[in-house]
Amino acid sequence: MFNTNKKIIFVLAFVFVLNAIFFSANVFAQRKRIRYDIIDQRGGKRAKQPKWMFKGTTALEKDYPNKMAFIISGRGKSLNFVESWAKRVNSSSEVARYLSQSITDMTAASEYGGDESFQRTMETLTTSVSKVKIVGLRREDDWWILKEYKDGAKKGQQEYEYYVLYLIDSDIMKRIINNEVEKAISGENEETKSRVKSAMDKLTYEYMENDEE
Repeated sequence: MFNTNKKIIFVLAFVFVLNAIFFSANVFAQRKRIRYDIIDQRGGKRAKQPKWMFKGTTALEKDYPNKMAFIISGRGKSLNFVESWAKRVNSSSEVARYLSQSITDMTAASEYGGDESFQRTMETLTTSVSKVKIVGLRREDDWWILKEYKDGAKKGQQEYEYYVLYLIDSDIMKRIINNEVEKAISGENEETKSRVKSAMDKLTYEYMENDEE
């Protein structure tokens, strides 16, 4: 199986654009930052934001040793609405969906793109991971801010953003992924098994904030 001793912190962020009852999920990517002012936040405008806000993999690994960290974020015009969303969101489903999409993206860029057996096995893996139940996620902390955008499509508009930090033991997450990989490669030839394991060993996740829609 892929290297279970390798220390990997999975940091993800989902943005849920909350307009009435319409929801859409978007994984943060490294793109042009949209400038904004903080009008208010939990504890007041001058309150000190928690250390885990907007951090990348390496920093969070130091703050939460032996843990994998997930940041899920929701946006909306009403604070009550985004707080209510944060209580209802199915963190297990969103984490599973993100992991599945990350594997899909990795497969598309893989050096084994011409290997039909590899591609078929990875498709099986992405499907199974998207449905897996992530047991062991613990809500660690949350925070909200009220932004006023200074440029971009939302210039002049105000919007609440609610962040929730989830942690899970690294060993638990690695075991979950390992189990799905083992099921996917069952019955495949040795070359395919080796390529799938190699690809998964290289799969890492990094959180980058994206303020663009």
